[in-house]
Amino acid sequence: IIQEIKKKNAVPVLVTGAPRLGYEAVINQANHYIRNVYEYPYLDLNDIVAENQSSTIWKPGFSLTDGVHPSIYAHEQIAKKFYDMMPELFLK
Repeated sequence: IIQEIKKKNAVPVLVTGAPRLGYEAVINQANHYIRNVYEYPYLDLNDIVAENQSSTIWKPGFSLTDGVHPSIYAHEQIAKKFYDMMPELFLK
């Protein structure tokens, strides 16, 4: 997917994964690569919504009762963080 984005002369923006019980190892590994290996800008969704970077626990009020989807409040925080990133993404 990244190569297809680059072919269009666009900048890929990666997103770390949110907490999800039963998928801790996969999410932590993917998040590690996004944060430390890939050299693309990224939105650290996990940092916004999780108790800590390796946590499988959402911050209080940040997920719906299903434990999978962000709450309205979490969506507001995610949007704010993405908005704050825009100069970095588009003014290079």
